[in-house]
Amino acid sequence: MSAEDNLSQQLFHGTHARLKKGDIILPHGKLENGTSNFGETSKPNLAYATPDIDDAKYFAFHAATHYGQSGKTAHVYEVEPVGETKVKKMFPKNSDGSDRIQHVSKEGFKVKRRVASKTPKPNETVAKISSKTFWESK
Repeated sequence: MSAEDNLSQQLFHGTHARLKKGDIILPHGKLENGTSNFGETSKPNLAYATPDIDDAKYFAFHAATHYGQSGKTAHVYEVEPVGETKVKKMFPKNSDGSDRIQHVSKEGFKVKRRVASKTPKPNETVAKISSKTFWESK
């Protein structure tokens, strides 16, 4: 799938990294500015985005609370592919039985805008961040 094919579909990326419009999220857990998106424990060879904003919020929360990154803020960005992408299924499936998907790219994704940010408290769990009140509260 080419970058042009993806323009009609919004894609999101969740991270603890503070990014700005135009930044490129690269594979290998690196961002264009040289910082790591995953810490030193994970070095993927693909960059990831999802059309499901709730999945992006989950990944943002995970990035902000894992890999020794406690106290980080979870950010969700709308992104667009830099080059070719492939669609992969994620597990588990949605509660209605439909497939959850993610877009993967060897070239990365360009940040269009920040959609949401939130700093998790130590006692907040993945289940709590799936609620709209987590992201809407100030």
